[in-house]
Amino acid sequence: MPRRGLLTYENALVLILGLTFGFVFFDRQAPSNLMAYIFKDLNLNQTEVGLIGSALSFTWAISALLVGLISDRTGKRKPLLIICVIGFSLCSVVSGFAHDFKALMAARVLMGMLEGGVMPICLAIMSAESSPNRRGLNAGIVQNGFSNLVGNAAGPVILVAIAATAGLGWRDAFFLSGIPGLLCALAIWLWVKEPANPEPQAAPAHPAARAGIMTIILDVLRMMKVRNVLVCSLVSIFMVAWLITGFSFLPLYLVQTHGLTPVAASHIMFALGICAFLGGALVPALSDRVGRRPVLIFGCFLSVIGPMAMLWYTGPTLVLATILFFGWVGNCVFPMFMGTIPGESLPRASVATAMGIVVGVGEILGGVFGPWIAGELADHTSLGHNAPMLMMIACAVIAGIIALFLKETAPAKVGGAPVEAAIAIAA
Repeated sequence: MPRRGLLTYENALVLILGLTFGFVFFDRQAPSNLMAYIFKDLNLNQTEVGLIGSALSFTWAISALLVGLISDRTGKRKPLLIICVIGFSLCSVVSGFAHDFKALMAARVLMGMLEGGVMPICLAIMSAESSPNRRGLNAGIVQNGFSNLVGNAAGPVILVAIAATAGLGWRDAFFLSGIPGLLCALAIWLWVKEPANPEPQAAPAHPAARAGIMTIILDVLRMMKVRNVLVCSLVSIFMVAWLITGFSFLPLYLVQTHGLTPVAASHIMFALGICAFLGGALVPALSDRVGRRPVLIFGCFLSVIGPMAMLWYTGPTLVLATILFFGWVGNCVFPMFMGTIPGESLPRASVATAMGIVVGVGEILGGVFGPWIAGELADHTSLGHNAPMLMMIACAVIAGIIALFLKETAPAKVGGAPVEAAIAIAA
């Protein structure tokens, strides 16, 4: 494409990869958005609601790490991305055939294995092709902008509208949700080029590192020596727990506790998606100017507003939606600690692995245990349905405290050089 004005390859990548990751979230959030229907049809309890989100988070995490490692080792991004996109699209269709909790769990587990690798590869491609002064902006648009516009704003409205239509239902919503991903895979095959990355990462010379599992362990340990990778991983645990717990329980909480219809609840989820869409680009872009650290800290602490409103606000629904809109800003900092900051803290040949670590740690320890524990507390303690909201508040506060230990990486603040020496990687 001609490199002038808007018609640049960089902008084309933002559009294609952004839409792809948007439909990842469209499919990932489908059970939560349809839960008011699934809950009754499959006779679920709160623990099972949490476990559906937990199961996908677990396999998403494993996939993010393994696919990131394979991508770095081989130097190949595009073929792996196409395979993952086609796979998760087909799994969305399979989810519509589930007739009990176990079948739905199995479909989501398989989907997680295929979806998890999409984000680190998309961000690695975007990092390689981005202008230095747009790295944060591009990552924000790809990861948060489109995922929220397509997955978290349009997703609830479209899926619930299909499920509420006479003659259709939540199963039909699953069947139709797989089509856009297949179209994205076609677009990647036609228009995305393999990035001009450095040579594939060489395997460590030490004999003990030649075994597959040992190689993975040593790579992870080297990455975790880098301060920002460690801090981002810890932030990821609590912010992913905050996010997945919210996604798993918010639509159902709005119906069961606030007395809204599934359609009205989907409109509030639409508002949250719009907030995250706008902030997903603006917040990381702001961090390009004022620094990653202050923006990340502020975003984490501000994330308490949404669940606090869910617990204690009892006024008009429109006002509740407005409060939730501004309280969903925590979703806007995800591209920073999952992509931009690790990518600026390490050599380019290692960034997909580092991003995979941050995503994997967050998904396993936060995404798996967060909604699971929240569901258990809701079913077996006096907290009841309020347990998920209380857990979200605690996670946001802890993440904000951990973010205080981050070392700044924004090129505008550090002169464009990586903040960490490569010694930790080469050791």
